[in-house]
Amino acid sequence: MTPLKLLIVARRFWPLMGTSENALGSLAVELVAAGHDVTVLTADWQGNGPAMIDFRGVRLVQMRCAPRSQKSTFCYAGLLRRWMRQCTTPFDLAYVAGLKHEAFVAMCVLGDRMPIVLRPELAGRKGDCVWQLDAPFGGHIKRRCLSADALVASTPSLADELKAAGYPRHRIHVLSDGVAQPPARLAKTKFDARRALATANRALVLPDWAQAAVYAGSLDDQEAVATLLEAWEPITSRWPNARLWLPGGAVDHVTLEQQIVARGLTDRVVAAGIFETNEDLLAAADVCITASAQPGIALMLREAMAAGLPVVASDTVDHRSLIHNGRDGLLASSDDAAAFSRAIARVFDEPNLATDLGLAARQHAAEFSLATMVEKHVTLFQELARPLAAHEPTPTSSNCSE
Repeated sequence: MTPLKLLIVARRFWPLMGTSENALGSLAVELVAAGHDVTVLTADWQGNGPAMIDFRGVRLVQMRCAPRSQKSTFCYAGLLRRWMRQCTTPFDLAYVAGLKHEAFVAMCVLGDRMPIVLRPELAGRKGDCVWQLDAPFGGHIKRRCLSADALVASTPSLADELKAAGYPRHRIHVLSDGVAQPPARLAKTKFDARRALATANRALVLPDWAQAAVYAGSLDDQEAVATLLEAWEPITSRWPNARLWLPGGAVDHVTLEQQIVARGLTDRVVAAGIFETNEDLLAAADVCITASAQPGIALMLREAMAAGLPVVASDTVDHRSLIHNGRDGLLASSDDAAAFSRAIARVFDEPNLATDLGLAARQHAAEFSLATMVEKHVTLFQELARPLAAHEPTPTSSNCSE
């Protein structure tokens, strides 16, 4: 296998870590581990970081942008354009996150020098395809994006949106966000994880015998959170010591707390805060739940399956592509809190079922392991990449990483 020299362009990257950033960061690190050379070009929105960082072997270039304002996007696009024009590194391929300004600039500046692969980040009302319809210059940006050499969709619903938007079907590839395969779940693993969580946050103290559920999804998805809180009420009647952990940050934290109090779930539902990784949360929990009706699959849900944790998810197109109901997880209608409550109760009531679901989920997760997804990305990239001799960058600076 010939090592590739890859440029990844992303509006947000480490340390601004969310679902998309985590997936892209893990992919970049594993590409380096597999012997490829990876440079990530991103923005320093805080304005206080170094121009270059070694991120676990990945060369991370940060362009200092203006603070968030109406002018910040223009500043960002201008910096991208200048960096790409001055770049003399002979990259084999550019992998761009999103179908927005960074995709447009990459297509304009790099499109005749190397293959461009675009990776839309979101589907649905807040997704990339809708943004191209509604945003100023969105249509102009889309016309450029239509010429990309390939598009990578992380879920079937995202692939369907791209097709409906007119993107060439033969250039759309469904490649899931890969997740690492942790060691098998053991009783000691759970014990140690609960001790670690209790040390980090006293609100997460829980007896070893008590049940715990962890939520995978955005806390700003108010409909999903409301469904989950309603589903948790009857759970607390049967299992008073059970806890529902809600990790992550919410834009409106006050409203979230008010919802918890209004349902009488204080101390039984815990806003757990932001964690650098989900490893301890998943190891300490008995079930992972997501109730979102929105397109997409939470990375944490994939991580839960890889960890061998039983999952209960909303019955959506994307989740049906991931979970075989009753075999490696349970599905419930996103607007049916009672159905979610029954599914959670089954996991708590039937230890053998919980074990079987977790083992089957872990086995299925091998199909979207990080190693497998890296291999599939590399196969696609190598099919598209041109020989280095074909690159003809404009030599306007000594090195684009400086």
